[in-house]
Amino acid sequence: MTFYVQTWDEYHTHTLTLGLVSGPVEGILTLCVVYAITAVKGGGSYWQQPMLPALGVPYTSALPKAAYTMDFGDFYMLYGTLVLAFNTIESIRNVLKARRARGDAPNDALLGLAPFFGSWALIVSYLALHPEILHAHLVPFVFLVGLMNAYSVGQMITAHLTKSEFPYQNILALPLLFGIVDSLGPILQARLGFGWPSALGDGVYQVAFMFSCLGLAIGIYGSFVVDVIVSICDYLDIWCLTIKHPIDGKKAN
Repeated sequence: MTFYVQTWDEYHTHTLTLGLVSGPVEGILTLCVVYAITAVKGGGSYWQQPMLPALGVPYTSALPKAAYTMDFGDFYMLYGTLVLAFNTIESIRNVLKARRARGDAPNDALLGLAPFFGSWALIVSYLALHPEILHAHLVPFVFLVGLMNAYSVGQMITAHLTKSEFPYQNILALPLLFGIVDSLGPILQARLGFGWPSALGDGVYQVAFMFSCLGLAIGIYGSFVVDVIVSICDYLDIWCLTIKHPIDGKKAN
């Protein structure tokens, strides 16, 4: 979310302002450290042990027992939540200040945070309805979530460069919405007496649906990236990743 929020900040302020802990910098470095330690320790089970005892920190009565026994994963989530909250608040302040200085309605920009929170509401709801995806197929689902966020950020960056309207839509979230609506039918039928049968169920068809969503996300995001690169190269008359050399001894236009 730090990547999303800081790009949203840049769209409205026209200035790239990185937070105290930047998602694309310190956030990625933090992940690299986590992965490196996981490789050295030999598995993810290392992060399931209480952090403070593992680091040799003695227990004191001033520290709540629940805090002392928190594992590495819980502390990692707490650290991420604090950083995320701080960066989000700072970005909101930057955007409101910049829009007031230009004479624009400041609160209208806050709607730009809706796509992120809306997408994550769908993500959490889908996993809550389908624990088999959470516990047995989380890795491909993580790739799907990453592509959803990357597509939103890419749309914002493109809109900022081309001075276009803010992109509130993210078509990659629609399949998850369908999956949630499909799964709610039997639940409503059981609890309220009205609903609809699920077309996917909870078995192999649900897993196939999730992988289909991942394939769709790869196709849409991949075509988006290609379109942006080709459009920029055509407009600037350049090649991607290589220098456009003169043709037949003449300078290329």
